[in-house]
Amino acid sequence: MKIFTTDAIKKADAVTIEKEPISSVNLIERATESSAYWIYLNCKNYTRFTIFCGPGKNGSEGFAIARMLYLKGFDVDVFIDKSKSELSDDALLNFKRLQDFSGITIYD
Repeated sequence: MKIFTTDAIKKADAVTIEKEPISSVNLIERATESSAYWIYLNCKNYTRFTIFCGPGKNGSEGFAIARMLYLKGFDVDVFIDKSKSELSDDALLNFKRLQDFSGITIYD
């Protein structure tokens, strides 16, 4: 398995967004659908997941996976690290998508 650096991943994402074209949030959605499906197939013995989300792209992905797992019937706890900054546009969008289904709120 090859592990890419953060910079390499950012460059690959930028090329994909430009060449396909696809929006950043839709690229995140595509990636997280695959991840959530893998979890669904391989972790059926688990009923509860805890997902930690930061304010940026990884947080956006975490919110999306949480939403997808929640819709597949799993119990999902989401913790948000707001100590560094406000949520990015993509993270906020995926937080709101999760909120629409689950009623999740941010507590300060």
